[in-house]
Amino acid sequence: MAKTLDIPMGTGLGKSNALNRLKKRTEETVAEVTEKKTGNTTTQKDILYDDLVAYPLNRKNFFDIDLFAENIYRNGFIGYIIVQALHGEKEGKYMIISGHKRWKAIGYILSNIDSKFLNRHIPSIILPEGLSEDKIHELNILFNIDTDNLDPSDLRVASNDLMQLYAKDTNGKITKEIMQKTAERFNVKTRQLYKYRKINADLIPELTVMFDAQQITVDEAARFSTLPRDYQLTVYNTLTARFKESDTAKFSLDEFEVLRNKSEEEKQLTQKLETEIKRLNAEIESYKSLLQKQPDDQQYNMKIQELEEALAAANRRADKNDRITKEFKNNVIAAKKGSDQTTSELLENEVLRQEFSSKLAIIDRHTLALDKIIHKDYLLDKEQMSRIAAITSKLNQILAISKSRLK
Repeated sequence: MAKTLDIPMGTGLGKSNALNRLKKRTEETVAEVTEKKTGNTTTQKDILYDDLVAYPLNRKNFFDIDLFAENIYRNGFIGYIIVQALHGEKEGKYMIISGHKRWKAIGYILSNIDSKFLNRHIPSIILPEGLSEDKIHELNILFNIDTDNLDPSDLRVASNDLMQLYAKDTNGKITKEIMQKTAERFNVKTRQLYKYRKINADLIPELTVMFDAQQITVDEAARFSTLPRDYQLTVYNTLTARFKESDTAKFSLDEFEVLRNKSEEEKQLTQKLETEIKRLNAEIESYKSLLQKQPDDQQYNMKIQELEEALAAANRRADKNDRITKEFKNNVIAAKKGSDQTTSELLENEVLRQEFSSKLAIIDRHTLALDKIIHKDYLLDKEQMSRIAAITSKLNQILAISKSRLK
């Protein structure tokens, strides 16, 4: 897989060797994708910054460009971007396949720091001519995988894009072979890709936003995606309420099991009621048809009346089931007034207990680290002593509140 990250500055020989290794890995990836078994599939060239254009399907989210640019300006640009020569109306221009963040950083330097940086040229690797749009897209995905430390949200999108590309040869069907091939490309296990597929297909947009913001994990997102949409909204509303109180809000496995079991009960009851209502409607229509043929037959009238009463009762049960389910979902995190604690309250208290224990463990670790420093005869300054006093005071307040609740 081609690496295109900037390589830390070292000796001239080290730099040369690193760049050669980088070009070799790029060659290997291009050869693999284009199914060419020989090398020399690319060329090198320093390309004028103004002759470069972005690949329209590239991921567009880049952060801290200014900091990245300052690092390049301070340490030097050591690496390549990967491009494809354009023709026709854009003859002489090059489309960036990998290296958009570095290109933007160079642009920042040229506009804000040094207009003559690198003589306005960027070292580039030019891909071979004649690549199809699908091959270019595949290379863009693969180079981005290797270039960046992709977070789960990037992997969610990139893995889906790559599988869809491969599925063009199978009429859109994602086969086991495609899953395995994609997993190898991303250097992850196949079961991880199944989770991403489940998230892409079934997770509601609200929870997907939380996942992309890394507020919930891959495992949590995949788990929530197995719930019906309304129950996922319950999870979302629960987490939203908790995130207002904490940056590390969780929805426990026990809470999830309560929702899953309830959703399964609702599904089974709903299916049963729907089947019954459908049967009753069919019988009513059948007797009405018979009644048209024999309008004076009171037996048919009585049977129709009986069935209509049964249908009304079934509809009432369905409405009641909907109301109970709605009330359940609305009250998943609601604290019940009085001494009677609901299951959801107990579950939430357990979540809070685990969260508090986790934060205490962090305090313990940092306290031990500070203890090691102070035993090296380090003297605290006035500001540090003041901060310790403030932290100690706050911890004493927390302890006092907890003791008062025990009384």
